[in-house]
Amino acid sequence: MRKLLILILVILGINVAFGGGVISGVDISPKYSTFYDDYGNITKISIIPKYKYIRLQPGDSEIITVKLKNKNNKEVKITPKVVTLPYSEDEIDESWVSFDKTGFILKPNSSETIKITIKVPKDVEKGFYSGMIVFTEDKTQMPYGMPMYVNSFMLSLDVWIPPSVYIYPKYIYDDVEPGKTITYNITIKNLGNKTFTINPKIDNQDFFAYGEKPVMQLDKSMVEIEAPKTIPPKSEEIVKIKIKVPENAKGSIHGTINLGINDPGLDDFQQSIDINLRVYSKPKEPFVKEILINNASKLTIKVKASSYSWKYNNKMRDVDANVVIESPKGVLNIKPSKVTENFNVYISDWKLPPWEMDSEGIYNIGEYSKTKEYIIENPVNGIWKVKILPNCESFNVEIEIEQ
Repeated sequence: MRKLLILILVILGINVAFGGGVISGVDISPKYSTFYDDYGNITKISIIPKYKYIRLQPGDSEIITVKLKNKNNKEVKITPKVVTLPYSEDEIDESWVSFDKTGFILKPNSSETIKITIKVPKDVEKGFYSGMIVFTEDKTQMPYGMPMYVNSFMLSLDVWIPPSVYIYPKYIYDDVEPGKTITYNITIKNLGNKTFTINPKIDNQDFFAYGEKPVMQLDKSMVEIEAPKTIPPKSEEIVKIKIKVPENAKGSIHGTINLGINDPGLDDFQQSIDINLRVYSKPKEPFVKEILINNASKLTIKVKASSYSWKYNNKMRDVDANVVIESPKGVLNIKPSKVTENFNVYISDWKLPPWEMDSEGIYNIGEYSKTKEYIIENPVNGIWKVKILPNCESFNVEIEIEQ
């Protein structure tokens, strides 16, 4: 209550004695900066478009046409200029921008077009640049001190350099077994006229483990990289990435390898090999299905083993399933009466290297399956067992009993 009373008295401007001193009347009301100036002093014009994104190479230029319309009953002086944006890392330099007309009068209820030329110097580094072009000095004051120009045009510029080096594949998805070593070949093709250096290394800065299953990070102890030191012009080189899967590996292994190619047209993410491996341990014990036979004339068992080709280099594990059929009298020495193979093929070029333009490799196997069919005539009564030890991603069992 004492603090509350003091606060109220101070607000009222009453001098109060406290602790042997005197608190003079102080205005403690909050101080707010003026968000906006008087709109009566601002003249707004229509600008079409208000924003433009362009993509240019160093040395290139582009002309943008902007329409200005004065809907006011008074003349407006147009003085276009480039304004630096605060908090922007890479800004469009005013020397890159020119206008076909400046310092002209836009009459009431009239329109004018202005051509803006953006020319990127030859020595500019690739990257994203931004800038604001304002046509009048009308502005409002924002709370953080930055004036907001009312009649402005935003420009985003992507300066890019076409790469000379192409890489395939950039994504590796595969199934691996604990304790095994597997080699992945990365093809690098230099279509340019310059020699580039290469210095591959593991780059796990963006590693993030998510999900319920364990995720291992690819580290130096697991990886051996064989790579040339240079990539000559008009040549093709192979980078070999050997990965030794730890004996105790479970879940999945994730990592990134940056090839370190000094091609100015390649960003880091464009020369990174993203590796995602699913640790797969083959089952040691078979799947067992019991079947009750009672006065059946025929027993038909179909086992369909399936796998998918989303993995590295369209590679598919040998699809099979070891099937053992056991009657009440013991294990049968039986071979499948029929074996059926099924391919799900789709036509797509998404797995083709970027330099391959013909139809080779355009056929991709989406799913492969092998079905084994066993027929037993007049099976004996009792409990039968079907034992399946798979070497595939999934399998299906179909049992048909004829009475």
